[in-house]
Amino acid sequence: MSTTNTPGTQPQPQGVSALDIPLHVTLFRNYAASQKRYQEVSLRALIPLLTDTVGNSKPELPWLKLALFGDDRTEKGSYRHDANVREIQGIGADYDGEQITPARARQVMAQAGLACIIYTSPSHTKQAPRWRILCPTSEPYPPSERARYLARVNGLFVGALASESFALSQSYYYGRLATSQDHEVIAVDGVAVDLVDDLDRTAIGKPVKARVTSQAVTASAAQLGRPT
Repeated sequence: MSTTNTPGTQPQPQGVSALDIPLHVTLFRNYAASQKRYQEVSLRALIPLLTDTVGNSKPELPWLKLALFGDDRTEKGSYRHDANVREIQGIGADYDGEQITPARARQVMAQAGLACIIYTSPSHTKQAPRWRILCPTSEPYPPSERARYLARVNGLFVGALASESFALSQSYYYGRLATSQDHEVIAVDGVAVDLVDDLDRTAIGKPVKARVTSQAVTASAAQLGRPT
């Protein structure tokens, strides 16, 4: 099979989107994470789950993580803690700055050539945008690699992603509230985040809490030599 190989990017099969790579995903029934379910599924195949899952309140919604967890529980019975993460196969992050729209996030990720799913948070409105982003890796990695790949995406957004995103076991609600009129799920085809080594030069680690505007993201894209 032929491959593509641009500067700073490892080879990936031509015409294959990382959205179609089978991933190791853990689903939790709720915040307590006393129950977990493992699936091997592509991000694209998760879109109906992100779109059609409905809860009457935020606590009713389930959680997900692009990682495998072991069987060790906390004293409160939760599987979802840092020491129990066995491997990652992607990164998830949260944006709650209420300035950058999901459409703008899609544009930034498309310009970078990275595959992702962007979906709005339960508290999202068009006037105050909030969203999550899921980016696959091409293969499983040890948990120690997660911060590096998350920093690549955070750099594209000029450090705007929530600092809580850097917690190793951080997982996220998925689905929508029954009362929501603004829920969005956006798919962006591209390469896996672990394959674009060039993004290390603009990577930003765990950020200081700050409001970052869409204009700042535009400026960052220009600095990277990508069209806005």
